[in-house]
Amino acid sequence: MILRVPVVSSIQGMADAVRQRLGSLGASSGAAAELFRARGLEIVDIPPPSSSQQPASPWSLSPSHTQVLEDARVVLGDAATLAPLLLTRANALPTHQQQLLSRVQWMQATFAGVEAFQRLLAAAPSDTLTNATSTGEPAFTLTRAGGIMPTAMAQYVLGYVWVGGRKFFRAKELQQQGVYAPAELRYRSFRALTVSVLGFGDIGQGIGQLLKAAGFQVVGFKRRLTSGGDRSGAAADRVTDDLQDALAAADFIVSVLPSTAATFHLLDAAALAGCGAKQPAFINVGRGSVVAERELVDALDRGLLSRAVLDVFETEPLPTDSALWSHPRVHVTPHVAATSFPEDVAAVFVANLDAFLAGDQPLQYTVDWVSGY
Repeated sequence: MILRVPVVSSIQGMADAVRQRLGSLGASSGAAAELFRARGLEIVDIPPPSSSQQPASPWSLSPSHTQVLEDARVVLGDAATLAPLLLTRANALPTHQQQLLSRVQWMQATFAGVEAFQRLLAAAPSDTLTNATSTGEPAFTLTRAGGIMPTAMAQYVLGYVWVGGRKFFRAKELQQQGVYAPAELRYRSFRALTVSVLGFGDIGQGIGQLLKAAGFQVVGFKRRLTSGGDRSGAAADRVTDDLQDALAAADFIVSVLPSTAATFHLLDAAALAGCGAKQPAFINVGRGSVVAERELVDALDRGLLSRAVLDVFETEPLPTDSALWSHPRVHVTPHVAATSFPEDVAAVFVANLDAFLAGDQPLQYTVDWVSGY
């Protein structure tokens, strides 16, 4: 029996990258590659539903694609697209398409963030969920595209920390004013500057390692500390579960926190008030929901924060009337700090597919439905 894996993704070349990974002798030699070369595994491109599709409107599919989706035990795709199709199918698709993805046992997401699933789980009554157990927890395993973001995220963060630490932003302001002022551009040794990284999983630790190598002091913040699992020697000078401790120590605050109920508006007015002594710069490459826009702007205006570099926002795309666009101490990028390249996602997926086919091996980057990441 042939295992057909549908790929439902906006990432161009995603299915081709998986096929190339499976077909390359040098890249993959596991069970999935062997099955693929024996023609027992097919990777099938499926066109995603239209982004303008109304709830319960038909998904335009060929008969062969319909069959693949009805039979699928494994699916590779974008969380935002597949979450409603897996969890709230009764609302997302018409009656004659209710069997699509109904047999899925495991979904590999193409991005590191999977909050689309958490939002639906929080909003939908448990008795309306599809692909769920009697307790309301999804009956399938979800894995995220972990391990591929740390380097790119760390490069983005280091770039802005470096620019801030060496006062290049200020240099540009002085240039625009026609002012030659060497004294204003005196900078401190990086050894004297502390970067607090909020969220110290694989991405946070990757950022910490690069910053330490560049000479900065690094404090990692985790809501739950695990003995022996923080790699603090390589990624941080110390790791804490005390948010106020991390904020008070920081010359730069870097948030890579995911979007969960526990992190929603975690950096509220009370938390940000603890930043006043050092007036750190704030860099957010995690999720915009960690801080309310109005409270972030207020912290900047009051001098609690010196500057903000934002790649993520409460609402995306960032509304045209947002105060962040024109704020003199805010730098905006449109959620581009790290890109999911198809070949990187393919490597994660194929390794997990090997484990799935083995049946007795854990999948990497499995999402905990309780914590949300």
